[in-house]
Amino acid sequence: MNSLLRNNLGLILFWLSVFIIMDLSILGLNIWISIEIDKDTAAINLAGRQRMLSQRITKGILSIDNQQIQEKIDFQDELSELNASYKLFDQTLLAFKNGGSVLGTKQTPVTLKAVEDDHQRRIIERTIALWNPLKSLLDELFYDKKISIGRITYIRDYAMLNNNALLALMNDLTSTMEDAARDKTRRIRIFQTVAMVLAFVSFMVVLLQVFQRIKFISQNEKFLSIIIDNIDTCVLIHNEAGKIENCNSRSTELFGFERDEIIGENINTLIRDIDSELIGKRKDGTCFFASMEHNALTVDKTPLVIKTVRDISSQRVAEQSLTRLAYYDPLTSLPNRILLKDRMTQEIGRAHRNKKMIAIFFIDLDGFKTVNDTAGHKIGDLLLIDVAKILKASVRQNDSVCRWGGDEFIVMYTDIDNLDSCNKLAENLIRNISGITHVRNRRIQLGASIGISIYPLGSDNPDILVSQADVAMYEAKKSGKNNYRLHQNVKTKTWHNNKLNTGSSNKADTRTDTRTTTAPCFRKDGACSNGS
Repeated sequence: MNSLLRNNLGLILFWLSVFIIMDLSILGLNIWISIEIDKDTAAINLAGRQRMLSQRITKGILSIDNQQIQEKIDFQDELSELNASYKLFDQTLLAFKNGGSVLGTKQTPVTLKAVEDDHQRRIIERTIALWNPLKSLLDELFYDKKISIGRITYIRDYAMLNNNALLALMNDLTSTMEDAARDKTRRIRIFQTVAMVLAFVSFMVVLLQVFQRIKFISQNEKFLSIIIDNIDTCVLIHNEAGKIENCNSRSTELFGFERDEIIGENINTLIRDIDSELIGKRKDGTCFFASMEHNALTVDKTPLVIKTVRDISSQRVAEQSLTRLAYYDPLTSLPNRILLKDRMTQEIGRAHRNKKMIAIFFIDLDGFKTVNDTAGHKIGDLLLIDVAKILKASVRQNDSVCRWGGDEFIVMYTDIDNLDSCNKLAENLIRNISGITHVRNRRIQLGASIGISIYPLGSDNPDILVSQADVAMYEAKKSGKNNYRLHQNVKTKTWHNNKLNTGSSNKADTRTDTRTTTAPCFRKDGACSNGS
């Protein structure tokens, strides 16, 4: 027997080495997949930020008032914020084209490689062609101390004229990057599956070699235990009835039982299928997510099943963490724009079936920049967390609150029959946000400007609804801040005119409808900015 063992030990060790190499390769592949996912996620986040920066640049240009120039009022603060957005947008755009380092969404350097996809490169080239003229105009705005009102008006008109085109290109870039990332991940998963199959095949070859040698050495169980114990994976061998006949030392480590306690037990006492999930149970009562592979074979006319078991709990935790990072804001734990867009698509379909309306509230905090600049980013982060809690407490359970980015939030108000409830909610949101007066014993002054768009009066496209609410928010901010405005188009005006023509006998209701139809701005104190 010893001679036979020595003669075949080299072949057995060879296949064991192949199995270990494949196992390590899978581990390295998982690490590489995580790195690639992180790179793709960073690029997608930066592409999404480009959209936000393009809108911030346009809003920054529009915030410069002719009266400020005529009366020589200092507007360096507006230029400073505009200049910062301009530089970050330009640096990121060049990094997408040529590769390089740029400041990431977490204020840490991120290295981007030049985009290689032909469609993405065409988008970048079209964006640069659209951006360069605006960039030249912005340089003139920043450095020409004697710039005229007419020239600034031209810059504003040019920015507004090209705003939608620039926004569409950034949306297209983000979408194509997301599609490319999904395709890349799918190809990697196929390769990973092939590697796992090869690893399993190599493992089965090892087992087959082992059992062939066992047959030649007259079913020497001690020899089988030696071989199996050299496999760094939990191995359980049971008969057709599920009774465990043998196991390796890794099994005792995984389940916490002694070998004698495992042998003779039924396999279902250790591993069970619960709601399509394999769950392993340890001796101390704790459970873990498990993956299991099995192979049936016959040894000396005795049917046996060999199962290999792995603890994949850490992998599941990592997957859940990646999912949360992909769909939730890490600071406020609110849904991010990706999850909001998905929810908007679902709610629009439901509202269409139920003949209901949906309101999108685009909220920009008034005074947040002052708090952030004077009290520091830590206080600013705490303030954003407080605002998130206030917004969640101000809406119903079936409504959605999202952090859009920076100090911008979005509330999706569902199942509404008329616009009066939108007015009440907007006033309530402004009142609650303005009620935040202290953060960590530091007194602050905060307000909110809100823009509202309505499905189906505005659009059935989530991106367009958000864009309409964004425009309305800017109009509210331009009219004095700490108020709200409903986005106006032909459908909203027609809807209100039809409602007014029904001849409501309630005078107060008629007054409310008229106020909403003309889309005035309402301040926190209830006053109307257009004199109504």
